Amino acid sequence: MRAVLGVPPIGAAEWGAPDGDDALKLWRKAIEAGGVFVFKDTFKQREISGFCLADPELPVVMINNSTSKTRQIFSLLHELAHVLTNRRAISTFDDAPLARLAPPEQTIERFCNRIAAEILVPGQDFAVQVAGLPRNIEALTSDEFAALAERYRVSREVILRRFRDADRVSQSFYEERKREWDGQRPEKDGSGGNFYLTKGAYLSERLMSEVFARYSRRQITVDEAADFIGVKPKHVDELESRFLRGRAA
Repeated sequence: MRAVLGVPPIGAAEWGAPDGDDALKLWRKAIEAGGVFVFKDTFKQREISGFCLADPELPVVMINNSTSKTRQIFSLLHELAHVLTNRRAISTFDDAPLARLAPPEQTIERFCNRIAAEILVPGQDFAVQVAGLPRNIEALTSDEFAALAERYRVSREVILRRFRDADRVSQSFYEERKREWDGQRPEKDGSGGNFYLTKGAYLSERLMSEVFARYSRRQITVDEAADFIGVKPKHVDELESRFLRGRAA
């Protein structure tokens, strides 16, 4: 999948800072170029990480913006796995809700988690990186987990999940560390920010490109353009201008 999407090699400068902001944009752009529309929004249901509509012509992924960029990256790849297996899904951050699903659905969710983890943290590269670590992985510090997470631009939980799936840490250790790290995650301030920047980040770039191209050719009216992207007509021109400036940067 990394080859198909054409993303840079692991550790390349294009992945940007460890916070995952540049990496999320890169994954999102690559996945949209592959034909999937990717949207973001802030969900009231914070336990939901995202959902997808696995349509054969217009597949859509929506991810929850109210969490860290590294978590959004995993959610995006998890939902992509659902699209690739042609199954609609609503996914959660935690494993606990899996117990409420029917066994076949649990199997699918775990399978999609493994796909996302393997794309983000390829097993062959990961094996090389952890070869020099002590046998007792549970003795590692949070900083050592963070160093591995930075290499792949993922959360510490994803690294811990890789060790758990390889039976190198126990389920109880996984859950304990996950609770600890969840408690350290800062809350979003909910201040709202700039309307145009927020809209631009939430909307699919592929959708905006198509709408603004048709709008500039006068194939659709300003009211139709506004309806397609979910804004008032008075905001269309400014949003188009910002979008085009961003693409030219």
